[in-house]
Amino acid sequence: KDTVTSPCIDAGDPVSDWKGELWPNGARINMGAYGNTPQASMSLDSATGKLADIDQNGSVNLIDLARLAEVWMLDDCLIAPNLDRLGTVDLVDLALFTSEWLK
Repeated sequence: KDTVTSPCIDAGDPVSDWKGELWPNGARINMGAYGNTPQASMSLDSATGKLADIDQNGSVNLIDLARLAEVWMLDDCLIAPNLDRLGTVDLVDLALFTSEWLK
């Protein structure tokens, strides 16, 4: 979660695409310049969605695993497969991924 909150988090148009925002995203776009981007502030509602559901289709499956594998050991903290947000897609991210596998 972010240390700073805003009334603009999850307050955008309910029919707008929100899947560019990293989890937790509240399944609704943020208002403002960073809405629907990896830089968007995180939602206070972590009950919506799953951390390892990289393509945000509702399940953690082979598609998500393929996306994680595509960026294995990549240093880029603002991509969905970097589940721990620590900068590199690595074994920690894989462990987080497997904890949600097929759920």
